[in-house]
Amino acid sequence: ICSVTMNAAKSVTATFNLIPFDYSLSVPGVTITQGSVASQTVTVTKTQGTAQAVTITTGTLPSGVTLTSANNQVCTPTTGSCSVTFTYSATTSAIIGTSSISYTGTSSGVAPKSGTFSLTVNAIPTFTLSVTKTGLGTVTSNPTGINCGATCSASYNSGTIVNLSASPDAGYTFGNWSGACTGTGICSVTMNAAKSVTATFNL
Repeated sequence: ICSVTMNAAKSVTATFNLIPFDYSLSVPGVTITQGSVASQTVTVTKTQGTAQAVTITTGTLPSGVTLTSANNQVCTPTTGSCSVTFTYSATTSAIIGTSSISYTGTSSGVAPKSGTFSLTVNAIPTFTLSVTKTGLGTVTSNPTGINCGATCSASYNSGTIVNLSASPDAGYTFGNWSGACTGTGICSVTMNAAKSVTATFNL
């Protein structure tokens, strides 16, 4: 409180200072499977002052993982918060494991805010395809793996379409497929779980 004793003409100046802008960042971790994509939403929250633009940048990614969205993304928390979304892509040979990835937030007149988030790459799930034969003949697969014959099961990456072909031995004819596919043509199996197929060869 300003108290003034009026024994002469007096003047007073009141100075009001602008509260400087500041903010916080919420940067979640990312989990991605080999051969797939994943997204990450980063939230900027104003903690004081008048909102202004904030730029978020991510750091170096592990081998086999790339940023498919723009880096250096900008938003302004005018209503209190705002968000940007980063998208990532992993090759089928991306290194499995968890990495610590750096990020930085920058805004005019505010000290940069840096930290790390975890990026975890999981292996592609694999499922086993098993072939059983009745009678004499050979079942082969494309992609390779089954030659039944001797090798009557194989593991394939999730989502792989495996085509099975049947070749009867001399004196036999191919009858039909049963199990994961039916009919008498090429057997196509989508490997989204463990599957089994029976090939029947008739005398």
